[in-house]
Amino acid sequence: MIAFGLDPIRASVISLIANTTATAFGAIGLPILTLAEVTNLKQENLSFIVTLQLFVLVLLVPFILVILTEGSIKAVKGVGLITLMSGLGMAIPQVIAAKFVGAELPAIVGSLCSIAITVLFTRWHEEEKELDVERPSMKEMLKACSPFILVFIFVIFASSLVAPVNNLLSKATTNLVIYTGKNPNTLAISPGTLLLISTLIGGNHSRR
Repeated sequence: MIAFGLDPIRASVISLIANTTATAFGAIGLPILTLAEVTNLKQENLSFIVTLQLFVLVLLVPFILVILTEGSIKAVKGVGLITLMSGLGMAIPQVIAAKFVGAELPAIVGSLCSIAITVLFTRWHEEEKELDVERPSMKEMLKACSPFILVFIFVIFASSLVAPVNNLLSKATTNLVIYTGKNPNTLAISPGTLLLISTLIGGNHSRR
């Protein structure tokens, strides 16, 4: 955003606000998975409830970002539909992913769907207004999104949808002692290996 001409402070504020709803699931659902481990509740149910709680906020955040970017509420004029669809593109897939898969995918699926819908509606808006705008190629867009796409693919294969892989990876955990008194308890923490691998591959691919 700084490269687009925004001052560093405003760019930082916009980035922080943009991350407010996404951080509920962390990188790959670790906050929800940890909560489920501590409370002995089903992580699928917790994930679904969290997405419902976030639904309205997810819709509001894109409007707030547009207003902050231009510094005026008038900035929403002309891009209101795109902004709304961007929010819906994240909120609805999040709910579906949480309901049927669990905590690992909602933030990733929601982000990818929101990006895709925003790009499609923006291009439709440009064509309708007959604007001459330089557009990135499909190859460039895929390169930019490659880390997220790889995370999505890896997490799908590591989730309960692919039981053999899930059972194998579930053994690769670190047990953290959180209480050593009477009836001690431990917390199983899964490593972020999939996230690291997808970042390295995606980053290397983006440089080419």
